[in-house]
Amino acid sequence: MEKKEKIALILILILAIIFILPKFHITGDSVNQKHSYTKAICDEKGYCEDYYIECEGKDLAGLTPTGFAIQTKHTKTSNESLCE
Repeated sequence: MEKKEKIALILILILAIIFILPKFHITGDSVNQKHSYTKAICDEKGYCEDYYIECEGKDLAGLTPTGFAIQTKHTKTSNESLCE
């Protein structure tokens, strides 16, 4: 093999590695389903407190009060899942 052929082969291999390797997800975290949001959660008396909700897929990972709260006349509460 000539010197130019060896250099060309090495460049082709490097480019192939650069384009193919990221598709294998070697970190083990290929599908990361983490998300978070804030939501006011109210009781039956109309006291609502804002929470920072962290989800991993459909599982609740964290529920942290933000410190904001209001009193409202609405007494509607919901029994929905926080992480859907």
